[in-house]
Amino acid sequence: MRAEQSGHFRTGRSCTTCSSSQVAPAIRDKVRAMNLIALRTPADLGSEGRLGPPAIDRLGEIRAPTLVIGGDLDQPHVVATTDRLAAEVAGARKALMAGTAHLPNMERPDEFNRLVLDFLAAVDGQ
Repeated sequence: MRAEQSGHFRTGRSCTTCSSSQVAPAIRDKVRAMNLIALRTPADLGSEGRLGPPAIDRLGEIRAPTLVIGGDLDQPHVVATTDRLAAEVAGARKALMAGTAHLPNMERPDEFNRLVLDFLAAVDGQ
């Protein structure tokens, strides 16, 4: 199904597991605008390539301080990926933001920024 035919695109919702009342109208408008940009991007910009071995199998190689942020209203497979990243990246810190979906940085920017700044301050203090 093309994105513009899906309810996700028409509503501009940042998730399909939460109701429209859980996503502020301004966020829906921003998501809709971002989706339009993606749909209008020329197809000849290049193609995706596969990594070998796949990056998901190499998470244990990451040595940089890592903060994984997700929204608890996001798609279940995305929340599961958040859990996997936090579990498999050594020393990773996970923050699951309550009441947010796929774009917690847009849905609750002050809380998101606080999480990131606190993480960076902790890393800087090590």
